Amino acid sequence: MPVSYAGTTFQNPTPKVSVAKEFVKAGDGTIIGQNYQITLTGDIISTASLTTTGAGQSDLMSRLKSTFTVGKLGTLEVTPYGGLGGAFTFPNASVTSVDIPEPSDESMWIQDAQYSITCEADYESGDALFAYQVQDVSETWDLQENEGVLTFDIASETPYKTYTLTHTVEATGRRLMSSGSVTNDAWKEAELYVKAVCGDSPTNVNLSEMPGSTSALDVEQMGSTSTSSINANVLNAYNHIRVQNVNKAGGSFSQTDTWTLGKVNATQELEISVETSATEGDFNVSINGTITGLATEVGSETTKTRASAYSNALAVLPTDSALHALANTLYTGAGTLLSDPLGKTVGHNKVNGIITYSVTFNDRLAPALANSLSTNINVEYNNADGTESVFASIPVIGRALGPVLQEMGTTGEKKQRVSIEAVMKKANRTSPPSSDAKALALTYIPTGTTVIQGPINETWQPSNGSYSLNVEWTYQ
Repeated sequence: MPVSYAGTTFQNPTPKVSVAKEFVKAGDGTIIGQNYQITLTGDIISTASLTTTGAGQSDLMSRLKSTFTVGKLGTLEVTPYGGLGGAFTFPNASVTSVDIPEPSDESMWIQDAQYSITCEADYESGDALFAYQVQDVSETWDLQENEGVLTFDIASETPYKTYTLTHTVEATGRRLMSSGSVTNDAWKEAELYVKAVCGDSPTNVNLSEMPGSTSALDVEQMGSTSTSSINANVLNAYNHIRVQNVNKAGGSFSQTDTWTLGKVNATQELEISVETSATEGDFNVSINGTITGLATEVGSETTKTRASAYSNALAVLPTDSALHALANTLYTGAGTLLSDPLGKTVGHNKVNGIITYSVTFNDRLAPALANSLSTNINVEYNNADGTESVFASIPVIGRALGPVLQEMGTTGEKKQRVSIEAVMKKANRTSPPSSDAKALALTYIPTGTTVIQGPINETWQPSNGSYSLNVEWTYQ
């Protein structure tokens, strides 16, 4: 049974050959590769002249060293006698160990030497090749609830949980051989396997296969109608982070992908406070919120772009009407909570994708003057009840009590003055609100048989929207 290795054919006596095939399996039993160990055991006969001292030993030692160098690559072939089919051919066998036992007293490595050579090969020429040369792989998924980090639907007042999903794939590769040379390093083969397993977005994840199963997760509150899985159509993946590690000497490659899962592309913190004033009588509802945008990725690994977390945060910034509706649910006053905020502050952090806002609503009286931010009305009454006496003061020389006061049996004129002060909205500062203000003032005109209007005075500051009107009536 002829045997050849790396172009050298073993002459008679041919070595004995043993072949052991081992399948490489992942932890779950999946076959991911194979390995052959081929052992050659035999004798090498010296072809040197026996008349020259040491020639036999030199010949044997040189042939052993040159043919079986540890780490050497070559084709190992074992063929039947007669050249018939069924030969074992290992295209990329490498020598892993060489054992040359101590010679006997009779041999002394003069005419022959015994040897045992162990070779390793990834495949035999008749095998179906695996897509990747790996010897160990692992894949783990980890899903954790982000405690206290919620997305929030303002309209339905419903908070939704968020989760951190982590996917880790590790592999230890083997060198890819071709024609007796290395065509791909072990770590690169591991990288190819890992990248084939990993994707850019998580598919549905079966919670029952994870630690804690469904008992640790409230999937219904999360927005999913399923009790065993997270529906990717309901919870989306954001904030994708990818970490890769390479151990070139160890031939390993690992990749860890982390996503934040949520129903909305931003998380929110919301705080609502209610304040009443015993002196002013106003009822205030304040809402403070922090929105943190979650980044979205579009495209494949090589062409992906990351949507702005700030843009996503801005997209869910609640409107004043939505916040007013939320504030109304906590309002217990006797009046009406005005839809125009008493005050509002919005902060933008574009770098970190964070928006903060603070808004206060209260039940103050609505401004009486149309399109004004505030309106103050002051009404002054003079002798409205007619009890003011008209009298004459007559000086008398030498009178210690002073002048003589003489009632004339009549009363003074009645007067009523109205002052209106307002601050107009910015959109209504092109001209003074004279018509509306005068119409408002007329609602305070006194009632009498004779009413005479005095001068009307107006002041207007377009720069800040300040407006005032003063009007006086005399009546009886």
